[in-house]
Amino acid sequence: MFSKKRIPLPPKRQRGVALIFVMVIFSLISVMVAKVVTELHFQTDRTSHFLMRSQARAYALAAEDLVAQLLLADLEKDKKSQPAGTNNPNPTPSGPNTSATSSTVDHLKEPWSLIDRYYPLDEIESGVIGESKDKDKIKEGDYIYINVIDLQGYINVNWLGSANKQSNNNTNNNSTSGNTNPTPGKSNKSGGKDLFNNLITKLGLKVPSPQITDWVDEDDQTTPGGGFEDNEYLLNELPYRAADRPMRSISELMFLPKMDAKLYKQLAPYLVALPADSKLNINTAPKEVLMSLLPNMQEAQAEEIIRQRGDKGFDSVNKLTSLSMFAGQGNKLSSDALVVSSNYFLAVITVKFADARYHMLSYYKRADKQVDIIARAEGRLPAPLIQNKPKKT
Repeated sequence: MFSKKRIPLPPKRQRGVALIFVMVIFSLISVMVAKVVTELHFQTDRTSHFLMRSQARAYALAAEDLVAQLLLADLEKDKKSQPAGTNNPNPTPSGPNTSATSSTVDHLKEPWSLIDRYYPLDEIESGVIGESKDKDKIKEGDYIYINVIDLQGYINVNWLGSANKQSNNNTNNNSTSGNTNPTPGKSNKSGGKDLFNNLITKLGLKVPSPQITDWVDEDDQTTPGGGFEDNEYLLNELPYRAADRPMRSISELMFLPKMDAKLYKQLAPYLVALPADSKLNINTAPKEVLMSLLPNMQEAQAEEIIRQRGDKGFDSVNKLTSLSMFAGQGNKLSSDALVVSSNYFLAVITVKFADARYHMLSYYKRADKQVDIIARAEGRLPAPLIQNKPKKT
């Protein structure tokens, strides 16, 4: 008998499996392609924004140079108008010299004083440079915004430290010489402190002046009335020391224990941080700062000073002090802390180019023969300085 052999049946076809594999592979490829396209799009946008921002920064640097050239041109103009034999184009009159007429006068109607100026980029690129008359319209396109501020038109916070040092020096000198009667009259340093105190009185703010004094002076002696030095700051949860040097920025006020954000925002629009030997320019000071000239000065009197200085400003401090409102106020007026010219300026620059906006702050120091950019920062002023914006003629 023949044995029966089982003949194997052909395997069943796995229908649909290959199609599933193809679809999975296709899905993976689609995800990879989508990721590559998305990444490429992201990189393109980032590169485009970087290029636009770089172009906007280039425009801002050009605006910065324009302001420097205007300040230099004004300096050269003042040098030409100096009397023969005068070498200092930026005198800072004090004492008996305050009555002398100065040919170096800085005021808000000079070419360097660009206040809230908008310049359309399309006109600049075509070779036509001019301020736009319709600010709302220009803001729809690309533009350069420039606002030049005379920093010496504001109260210098570093006057407090120098005033304290000057007071100590006078005390030591008087005790050494046996003279118990100090020389009458106020120095620039003590006068600057009076201006600061008058300002905070007018504003009605409780400012920790002794703490500011201890922060900016050079010694480690605590000022009476609430001053702070290292021994207090080192007890904080996050300890630090007093600077014991002039402030570089008024934002350092936030290190003071009794200075909160609300008080800072109320005070900052009137303050600057300049070298302690700087003085207040009465030709560029806004109304609120002019009210600090006297303890009892009223707003109407400050407005009268602005009217009297006119478009060309006072050509000497004596022209200010000769006004009727200062009659009999000589012992209260800090005339030695006043000038009619300036050396420190700030340019607030904003550039809108395509989808990019670039904000820059440029600080200038004008010396005898040149204009130097002493600091530059990206961003806006945290607390914009208050300004009197003259009416256009």
